[in-house]
Amino acid sequence: RIVCEYDGRGRKTSEKLYTHPGGPDSVTRYTYGPSGSPELVTEEQYLAPDSVLLIRRTDRFDASGNLLRSEEETFAPGGAAGQSSTTTYEYEFDTFGNWKRQTAFFSTGGQEPKVAQVIRRTISYHNQGGGLEIYNLP
Repeated sequence: RIVCEYDGRGRKTSEKLYTHPGGPDSVTRYTYGPSGSPELVTEEQYLAPDSVLLIRRTDRFDASGNLLRSEEETFAPGGAAGQSSTTTYEYEFDTFGNWKRQTAFFSTGGQEPKVAQVIRRTISYHNQGGGLEIYNLP
């Protein structure tokens, strides 16, 4: 079963997933920014049935919903911190404000970040006015 909580504005603030009796398998918490969109999302995954924390991932977003940073920590039995990693994202935007290139930088254990992935996308825009115009922005 899934149990969700909402704030006074109807926005989801937490989601708990239960697949067995006892504590949750995962808990996701949402924090909203001034724009009303999620600014911070934290997910924790637990080992059943004792609800021992295994993994915590925190994602940070900008006001437009673009992922800026993802931090993940693993935990050893007994709650001792294990490995941690961070992925940061940089964007190139087109003239309409949509990203056309996303670069992900990954680091683990405090090492220098390295490029892990580059995604390029082409977006076609259509004019809804008198005729059809297509813009393919590089």
